[in-house]
Amino acid sequence: MITKSVTIDEEKMYQDIYGSLDETYSLVCIDYRDELTGELIQKCLEKKSLEPLYEEDVYSEARYHNAVFALDELLKKKYTQEEIDLFKTTDEYDSLRIEIESRDDSNPEKELFEKTRIPAYIRFHSDYDCWLPVWEEGGIRAGKAALDGIMAALSLNPRKVKEAAMAEDIPVYGTFRNLPRREGKELVDYNSFIRVLCETPNYGNWSFFGRLELDEVLKTDFDIDSMTIPKGTTAAMFNWWNGGGSLDFCETLRDVTVGELKKRLERHSDDLRLVIDDHQNKDHGYKPSEVYGGEVSPDILLTSV
Repeated sequence: MITKSVTIDEEKMYQDIYGSLDETYSLVCIDYRDELTGELIQKCLEKKSLEPLYEEDVYSEARYHNAVFALDELLKKKYTQEEIDLFKTTDEYDSLRIEIESRDDSNPEKELFEKTRIPAYIRFHSDYDCWLPVWEEGGIRAGKAALDGIMAALSLNPRKVKEAAMAEDIPVYGTFRNLPRREGKELVDYNSFIRVLCETPNYGNWSFFGRLELDEVLKTDFDIDSMTIPKGTTAAMFNWWNGGGSLDFCETLRDVTVGELKKRLERHSDDLRLVIDDHQNKDHGYKPSEVYGGEVSPDILLTSV
């Protein structure tokens, strides 16, 4: 019995299938178990872009296989399996697959970023100073660069900080200026502020703790300054490089934008940084959840304005 050999016209098959392609394809969808690493999220925040996710190219294999599946389904409608097998060995087949991939309108990286809600914190930072424990200083001292910056950022009148400390029999040294223009805008209660300062056993930076909804970040196109730290957000002193922090916490008394905080800190040569809780490497030390044995606060840390 003589078997007839199969031959194909590659160009004709290419044109035939090309004309049958859909305008768009959704080749990749995310699984409910998919999640981003803290390190990748931090890179996106620092670059103000989703580019670090695309550079990882995690979904390239899924996109490839689904494009092959879509192409094979089209071929099966018009050609025999023998013809399809031959066509798969041609450059035309690869060109069609690449064309399907180019028409993919899915964006799993963006979708995954949008659905992520992750513990995070905002940390005040100074290049020249940090808060020293009260016991090491022998009390609370005026003129300390770190303390001046924190009081300014939190809109606290230094004179009232002194009065709150004295009411708790805490030694106070130096001149605490009277700045009544800050009153009515305070971010935290004076007594709570003093408790946090006095119950900090080691060095630390003032920090706000909460949870970050990344879809809110995208709504502002990564303009973190325009976002709001809401009333009721947990705040404390936190030692991220050695692990540790204050034994007491404050809660913010009102909403404040990140940009407003930055402006106040800039006057004292300070800055702040948004840090993802589970972002760990040699430069970022301990996580708040490690130090405090779980999530510090369930509050949403940032919301779009």
